[in-house]
Amino acid sequence: MEYRIEQLYNELTKIITPDTVFACIGAVKTTSYLDSVGPQVGDILKKNGIPFIYGTHDRPYNGLTANGMAKMINKFHKHNTVIAIDTACAVSEEKLYKIQIEKGRISPGAGINKKLPKVGDYAIKAYMMLREERDLIINNNLLSSDKCVFLINKTDEMVKIISTAIIRAYKDALNKPLLDLVEIRAHNAALYKLL
Repeated sequence: MEYRIEQLYNELTKIITPDTVFACIGAVKTTSYLDSVGPQVGDILKKNGIPFIYGTHDRPYNGLTANGMAKMINKFHKHNTVIAIDTACAVSEEKLYKIQIEKGRISPGAGINKKLPKVGDYAIKAYMMLREERDLIINNNLLSSDKCVFLINKTDEMVKIISTAIIRAYKDALNKPLLDLVEIRAHNAALYKLL
């Protein structure tokens, strides 16, 4: 796990600054635990003093709140880098239980056919299920799944990898001189990594 944290951290140090905004998408419910990566990461980031977090257990960034939260991010953080974090459906087993970081926006709810405002300059996606398994979230069937314990453990592992890498990169960003921060903002290379 430490190797995967290090890989993600190395990519995040190129884009995270002290004013980065994190849109942590999903919901924390026992029945749809797979969809809780975003808000669990949001809770951990908030507890570690990272200031701009949208999406936690208490205030989730989900289908009911996505429009309002997207408007708030656009209104108050026009010039900030936004990193969106969400659970995603893998199209192949090769991506399953991997983390992808890429330049571009996330469409919250796309895996379950919802159309919500896109968010983020960068996206961190945790591939927790195959596309054909998405009914585990849609129909709240996780608890009846024969893979229940395995999936909960995998979800917890993803949360730990993502939150640890972000916290390390954020702490580094706080200690960088201003010139480095300007250079990082000018960095426009697309990221596409599977960890």
